Amino acid sequence: MIPGYSYGKLGRHSERIDAYEQSFRIDQFSSDASVSLGVACHDVHCNTEEDACQHALMVDPVESSALFNLGHYCMSIGNKAEVMSYYSRLKTLDPESAGKKIC
Repeated sequence: MIPGYSYGKLGRHSERIDAYEQSFRIDQFSSDASVSLGVACHDVHCNTEEDACQHALMVDPVESSALFNLGHYCMSIGNKAEVMSYYSRLKTLDPESAGKKIC
């Protein structure tokens, strides 16, 4: 996933998403690849952010990064009930991450 990270640092968002999509195709059971793809999609406002993070939770139900990012996504679309659902799960799994400001 280093190429995706490097593309992001260079501001080459299309290549960043392509790299994370390729990582995901190689290993669909990698929650890291799914979360990274979701973050990359969030940064360019594409529609697959939620799907990528939901997939990460299917692979690893205790993936705190996915819970945090889904909470952030739900806040951005005004779905406060879902924010609280993800927050309560995150607070149990990773209190430090839950203490970070989502919005």
